[in-house]
Amino acid sequence: MTTRGTSTDLATQDGGGARTYATYINAELSAEVARKTSLEQRAITVITTSSALATLLFGLTALATRETQTYHLDDEARYALVVALSLFLSAALTALATNAPLFYDEVKVDQLRQVVSERWNDPESTAEQQVAFTRLKVLADARAKNGRKAWGLEAALGCEVLAVTAVAVAVGFILLG
Repeated sequence: MTTRGTSTDLATQDGGGARTYATYINAELSAEVARKTSLEQRAITVITTSSALATLLFGLTALATRETQTYHLDDEARYALVVALSLFLSAALTALATNAPLFYDEVKVDQLRQVVSERWNDPESTAEQQVAFTRLKVLADARAKNGRKAWGLEAALGCEVLAVTAVAVAVGFILLG
């Protein structure tokens, strides 16, 4: 309950910042949901490119080691190809882990039922504040989990870059043989 003249009452009379804060929090939460989707889509791209590049790696190896040819892979090129294959596998597995389903905080239906039955007649400013606190909790959890997904994606991309570098080194050894 508020009394006239308090800061809460004045904020309600002039519109206060409640709607501005609520809009801002909603926008941040929406952005975090979009970030999750974007991270997962980029992880799928890493999986696809790692698979394609690993396939090319196998093709290169098959051409270089055909029985009908007298060519033999140098140990340096062979080791570089093994490193590349390991890194492509690491990139793909890390990207898959990035897409692993995580349990994001969300409002439970029982909690909403409780609010409807016990707090339905709260003043609007109280309701807005409670909703804002709940959204902030969900936002904090989403940011933390999306941060883990982003770290995984960065690691996968790093593995992929190193794998491509190892393939380039192997090709260099083969060409300069």
